[in-house]
Amino acid sequence: MTIEQALDRLLEVGGSDLLISCGSPPRLRRDGRLEVLDGLLLTPAAVEPMVLAPFRMRPPLLMVSVTGPPEPAVTVEASTRRA
Repeated sequence: MTIEQALDRLLEVGGSDLLISCGSPPRLRRDGRLEVLDGLLLTPAAVEPMVLAPFRMRPPLLMVSVTGPPEPAVTVEASTRRA
């Protein structure tokens, strides 16, 4: 699954969040519940292009903020703009 496919699915179903994590299948949050997009567990090799691709789009599709202690977290906001 590509990031484009995952984001398209998120928009199609009206989800609010896309969760991409190594060792888990891609998931989306809809109506407060997590739903699996694809049953395959993501490997580091699969996650890297999914995470980096939106930054290469023009205009960029994602904005990222990183928060720190006590728990580090990365927040990614997707735009519905299409290049």
